[in-house]
Amino acid sequence: MIEYRKRCIASEAIATLETGGIGKVVIAGAGVSMLGIELAARFRELSVFETDADAASMARKRVLVAGLGFAEGSRLQCLEADARDLSGTRAVLGAAGWGADLPTLLIVEGLSYYITKEALRRHWRALAPASRIILEYLVPPADVGEARRCIPERVFGLIREYGSSEGEYPCWREGELRLEEGLQVERLWAMEAIEGELAVGDPLFSRREDGWIEIALMRRGEAHA
Repeated sequence: MIEYRKRCIASEAIATLETGGIGKVVIAGAGVSMLGIELAARFRELSVFETDADAASMARKRVLVAGLGFAEGSRLQCLEADARDLSGTRAVLGAAGWGADLPTLLIVEGLSYYITKEALRRHWRALAPASRIILEYLVPPADVGEARRCIPERVFGLIREYGSSEGEYPCWREGELRLEEGLQVERLWAMEAIEGELAVGDPLFSRREDGWIEIALMRRGEAHA
């Protein structure tokens, strides 16, 4: 599941950037992910801003980047910012040189189920027109096949117990995303579609309902009047 997710997101990010028109990437809640490093090393003129609320994690990431030869000279910055706080995040990004009025690729991986839907909406509504969003999200339990439904319930139950959090994790549906104001869904990937694209010999996800994570590529347009 994690490998499929990461390969799909990386592929969509590279394809989006290769089409041109976007010179900045923001990766929210980046943590220990290597995606920002990979994109900054591949696209040398690209400004990549990783944000995470964990200051220690970002400090370690800066040390890591400094020691990687292939990342030398890249335009990657690892910044402390909490995705739940839009104004604070924008202030940190702005001070680092991000331009809010220019198209941006916003990548949300491993984060959407830990912050509210409204917090996410505030982020993509604040993006300039022609920006892109790659959103990895959890589907509602009712949309997962009965045989697999227990897996995300157990996984997120353990996360809830470990983190002492309460309440349900935010979930999204394709239809809900297609109705989001100012957004256009350009591509959507369920696990079975990713597996088909990778030509896996012994598939784990034969049907859409076998997976509980999906990925959407969306385009930011003008907000409706």
